Amino acid sequence: MVQHYQWASRGARFCTLLRKAALAVPDRTEVIIKLNRLILRQHQTPGQRVIEDYVSPVSQIDLERLTAWDKIGSFTWSDCGSVGLLYRPVAAQDLPDGFGFDKFGLLVRTAYAVGLLEPDVEAADSPRPAALNEVGQTDRVIDTTNEGVDGILAAESAEAGEDDSETGSARDAASRSLRTVGRIWGKDKV
Repeated sequence: MVQHYQWASRGARFCTLLRKAALAVPDRTEVIIKLNRLILRQHQTPGQRVIEDYVSPVSQIDLERLTAWDKIGSFTWSDCGSVGLLYRPVAAQDLPDGFGFDKFGLLVRTAYAVGLLEPDVEAADSPRPAALNEVGQTDRVIDTTNEGVDGILAAESAEAGEDDSETGSARDAASRSLRTVGRIWGKDKV
């Protein structure tokens, strides 16, 4: 998921919020259901943001609300009035024109969607990776993901001309956060 959604390019704060959300909501099926509800509600609310034309439509606000959404009950927050969301999957008929579901079941623009009519709960609920060394390839997949994340973060710092220790520590924190997310929410397999 980390590589698919290109989360390493989203910055240190985003990565920290992502880690916090993964620790608060470790069940990937629950994450997809809640994020879809949050993203759809934001899109449908006049004056709020629209769903990004990007492989990952998840924003920092979505991650903060995901972390605050307790268990699998309804969720309410107040911005300009009280907004309540039910905990249930978004159906294809609920999607606005120009939107679909990606390979993990997340609501995205059609340019990033796959040919699914409904979010694939089985794909979103694929088994978590086995503990390290329980399955032969698990270590290699984690190592490959970690190397990819480290490479992306290093390249972005180099492009921006950043070379001080403060930037390095932010990059290291982002890398650690993304590794945690990868371990909790799984690898790029569908």
